[in-house]
Amino acid sequence: MGTRGPKSASALQVQTVARVVNRPEPPYELWRDQEQEVWRRIVSDVPADWFTGRNYDLLTEYCTHVVSCRRLAQMIHAQETGEADFDTATWLALMRAHAAQTGRLQALATSMRITNQSTFTAKTGKTALDGQKSGRKPWEID
Repeated sequence: MGTRGPKSASALQVQTVARVVNRPEPPYELWRDQEQEVWRRIVSDVPADWFTGRNYDLLTEYCTHVVSCRRLAQMIHAQETGEADFDTATWLALMRAHAAQTGRLQALATSMRITNQSTFTAKTGKTALDGQKSGRKPWEID
C-alpha cells in the first residue's frame, strides 16, 4: 500500500521506464508465404509477450500443420467434386490424414492456449454469447 495524500512534486517527476515488447517475426523454417501468414495472424491476435522463445517451435509446427491441413482439404474437395477421378481408397486416406492433422492442430493450439476453450472459462464464454442471436426461429416467417 502506498502513502496517503497528494504526491510530492519529486514523486510526480519520476518517470517509469516502458518495456517495449516486439512481436516475433516468422522463423526461417516457415518458408512458405501461407505459413508466414498464419504465424503473423496468430502472433498479432494475442498480447505481444504471449509467445516467448520456448514457444516458437510449437508455433512453427502449428503453422506448418495449418497449411498442410488446408492442402489436404483442397485435395479432398478435388476428389469429391470430380476434378479428378474419384478413388475411394485415396479419398479415405486423405480423410484420415486430414483428421490426423486437425487433431494435431487442436492439441498444439490448446497447449499454446490460443483456443477459446483455453482462454475462456465456461462462465465467461457463456457471458460472451449472451444476447447473440443465432438466426430466425423456425416458427418466424417473413
